[in-house]
Amino acid sequence: MVRAHPDCGRYCKKCKSDCICEACDFCHVCVWDAKERKPPDNGFFEVDPCLRPVHACLNTWPDPSSTSSDNAVLNPPPYEFSAEFGSEIYEIYVGAEKRLYRVHTGIIRDVSMYFRKLESSSMKETKENTIVLDSDIDTSIAFDMFVQYAYMGNYFYDEKSEPRLLLVHAQVYVLADRLGALQLKNLALRNATKTCFDVSASLAAEPDALLRVLDIIPEAVTWIYGNTFDSHSGQFPQSEEAEPEPEPEPKPAVPVIENIHLSPSDKPKSSRKMVEIKRDGFRLLLAQFATSFLAELRKNSDFMDTHLEFPEFATDMLLFSLPGKTMAIDKHGNLEIES
Repeated sequence: MVRAHPDCGRYCKKCKSDCICEACDFCHVCVWDAKERKPPDNGFFEVDPCLRPVHACLNTWPDPSSTSSDNAVLNPPPYEFSAEFGSEIYEIYVGAEKRLYRVHTGIIRDVSMYFRKLESSSMKETKENTIVLDSDIDTSIAFDMFVQYAYMGNYFYDEKSEPRLLLVHAQVYVLADRLGALQLKNLALRNATKTCFDVSASLAAEPDALLRVLDIIPEAVTWIYGNTFDSHSGQFPQSEEAEPEPEPEPKPAVPVIENIHLSPSDKPKSSRKMVEIKRDGFRLLLAQFATSFLAELRKNSDFMDTHLEFPEFATDMLLFSLPGKTMAIDKHGNLEIES
């Protein structure tokens, strides 16, 4: 069975885009507790709750002979991954160099809202099965990772041959957002978090690794802050109470006209409402990581230029500019934020 199939016994009826992971009992798309419907403690809205998701529906259907309530679903013929290779082929030209990718429509449709909508449209591209992705964020490296994820559920990059791994994750993150591939976007953020944390944790043993990452911070910041939207710069992710709306002044009574009496409004007083502050996880990751090594980054002229170019980045860095603060991740691989 394909993951997120509606007939899966653990299909998430809230987002209808994923199944509830058997390892953490969370839905990895809406990132809400499948039983209690409580948001994660760190306030992130786009980070998967575990690093090793388990989805039995990828391998089996419920036993049709079982009478268990967990198996109380219809059992169509078993899903075969090989069936996707019988779908049509898209020819996709990516980037300024127009690199050609030939991919199965059924494969990329399953992981990308963009391609699902494109397939159901009557646009010229779908009729000719030829698509051009040539915006500034459509890089062949990021699309390579997207294709890997579409076919294998993960992506891999050889850091030894190209040490700019953090930038690769940033490019994948932005492309996944454009293509509506939320799970890939979550994966890219987790991978970037691990990259930053590993460098921080092994600073004494591998100082050169830190320097390589710091050298690409300006490019990563430019990529993320230049291609993502976040209206809450300088704020921690949290829920806060909004001020109640002022009660409108009562209107004067109106006399009876044609047997219709218009009286002043008796609208109840507005109550305080909880407002959730959602932040872009990659922005906070770069802000905290850069703040942790600000002494080294100040020597980098490219970083100083980037710091001036993106005031939102400078504002986010102030959130973490406290003495004694170190980078930390929780057991699920999410960046820990102390507000």
